[in-house]
Amino acid sequence: MSSFLQNYFVSFIAGLLNHQPLAWILYGIISGAVILGVLSAYGALAVYAERKIMAFMQCRLGPMEVGPEIELRIAGIKILPKGWYGLGVLIADGIKLLGKEDTVPAKADSLIFKLAPAIVFAATITSFVVIPFAPFFTPADIDAGILVILAASSIVAVGIVMGGYASNNKWSLYGAIRSVAQVVSYEVPMGLALLSVVMTTGSLALADIADNQSGWAWNWHAFSNVWLFIAAIIYIISSLAETNRTPFDIPEAEAELVAGYHTE
Repeated sequence: MSSFLQNYFVSFIAGLLNHQPLAWILYGIISGAVILGVLSAYGALAVYAERKIMAFMQCRLGPMEVGPEIELRIAGIKILPKGWYGLGVLIADGIKLLGKEDTVPAKADSLIFKLAPAIVFAATITSFVVIPFAPFFTPADIDAGILVILAASSIVAVGIVMGGYASNNKWSLYGAIRSVAQVVSYEVPMGLALLSVVMTTGSLALADIADNQSGWAWNWHAFSNVWLFIAAIIYIISSLAETNRTPFDIPEAEAELVAGYHTE
């Protein structure tokens, strides 16, 4: 089932340019740009929210209050107070990341070292391509969307191993091995949790799964079926383990392996 926007856009461009393949290429480029924009905005907001919550719990003033000592007003309307709710720290970190030098260790394999993060990034973006962002917009409405997500998440392990191996650092390699072992281990319960949803809806397409539980929260599978609620909890825990988030940040093991596969 193709999305309405996909059919309309491709048909319009193909009729305008009289070239069907070029229309699909343009649709892919625009869809990719939309996904990158959404993920970039979400990443910034998620980091900001995480820092605010942690700062509140730890009684730290930096992410809570640091910012320009002037009020932000637009057309006389007060938008942000003094301190900008701690946005100064987030902006400063963004500038710092953009200004960092791209360094490669002298003994590292330069090609693989630079290719590894690109593979991880591409695999992550690919998993978002099959997600229905709206009833009329699914970048790639594939009938086996869940399988695409599972396959893309498996490719991340390849990039992690490449990064740890290419750095030619024993701590990075150990960290990469531990991380991959954890990722592969938790892919099994994650896949089984997703399988329960597939068996309930009878479809591998994410658009069909979303349509099957449209409506209010009590219409969602996680809240209408006790077994699917358990599957949802398992999926959330497995997702935390896959992304090495607390309390599953064992691969870094800062007391043992410096910073894991991120060491170099």
